[in-house]
Amino acid sequence: MKIYIANSPEEIKTAVSEAAKVIKAGGIIAFPTETVYGLGADAGNPDAVNRLYKIKKRDKNKPFTNLIASAGQIKKTCVVSKEAEKIIGTFWPGPVTLIFRSSAGKEGYRVPSNSIALRLLQECGRALVAPSANPSGFKNPKDARTVKGYFEKEIDLLIDGGSADLGIESTVIDFSPGRPSILRTGAVSVRDIREKTGVELDIASEL
Repeated sequence: MKIYIANSPEEIKTAVSEAAKVIKAGGIIAFPTETVYGLGADAGNPDAVNRLYKIKKRDKNKPFTNLIASAGQIKKTCVVSKEAEKIIGTFWPGPVTLIFRSSAGKEGYRVPSNSIALRLLQECGRALVAPSANPSGFKNPKDARTVKGYFEKEIDLLIDGGSADLGIESTVIDFSPGRPSILRTGAVSVRDIREKTGVELDIASEL
């Protein structure tokens, strides 16, 4: 695994460029977001996605979230309601994941606010499947050192961009059934979403 420190503008440029090369070649990387560190693979490369499931030790019935550079990337394939538009306009880029129904089924998307993550997505020019950078059942990583301990021999490249700002996963809202429902509470509270957007949200029974 190659490790790139990304503190200065030049370091970030180099790290992002090298990480994008790995992604385009079908590899797997780890990188910082504003929530926690994530693993990344080309969402359009089935072999890379399958490898990511193995590394994460994750059930394939649990789909990965897609990170994208802008909301415009989803509007050609997903049904985006007026309520979803309000949340996108208020909380993207940021720590809110939205699930939509598309021709492929249910798909989750997020535009991150972390500058390294955004530059990486722009450099790659494609969506990345990007779960948290920990094996299933283990603690979410807030820094590169923890990621290295989990996956030193299993991933191709790690961008060390310092500690994640929030250290908590994104809030997940499901728009696929029609009326939006909170599936996971996270960095943005239900109250904050309601007050800032006026969107009424159901709460999943298991929360």
